[in-house]
Amino acid sequence: MVESAAARRLAQAIGFLSNDEFKQTNEVSDLSDLRCWVVDRQIDAATRSFDAETLANVPYDLYIPSSLASNWALLTELFPKMIDQWRAIEAKMTSNEVVTTDELVHALYSALRVFYVGITLERYYEIAFALSTLGMAHRAITRNIKIMAACYRHAAQCAEWLGDSAVTDFFADAHLRLTQEIAANAS
Repeated sequence: MVESAAARRLAQAIGFLSNDEFKQTNEVSDLSDLRCWVVDRQIDAATRSFDAETLANVPYDLYIPSSLASNWALLTELFPKMIDQWRAIEAKMTSNEVVTTDELVHALYSALRVFYVGITLERYYEIAFALSTLGMAHRAITRNIKIMAACYRHAAQCAEWLGDSAVTDFFADAHLRLTQEIAANAS
């Protein structure tokens, strides 16, 4: 099957966003003149940037800048919906019911929304599952496995950044199986 230009652009965009090697490393001595504090999602980096009194008794969720608070609320709404939506699609497939292209496209766009909001909050768990949902929905629509394999590779990278070895292994194993399937189909 010939890959469409739109599919190539989607794969490139996902690859670009999920392969970003940026890691916050610079220490900031004073952020008091900012409207909100932007603290690295990694608590160790935050504790090196601020003294103990500044961070004492501050709930972790409050480290999220107030400008992103609406994104946090949005993610807590969108992520469970995306998971439920894909489970419903899988249930239909398992029971041999027809899943419409509209349902799959809707799942694809739901996953894109979760992906983009997850990126703003550096929520690697949600990003990883959004990428896998993107890949599954794309494959179900196009029957093309290559985008799905790329999505699973990027999901494994996100899970690795999260530090969750079980989720990392799950996506890495899925990527390996998809890569093997691609190789088997090429021969």
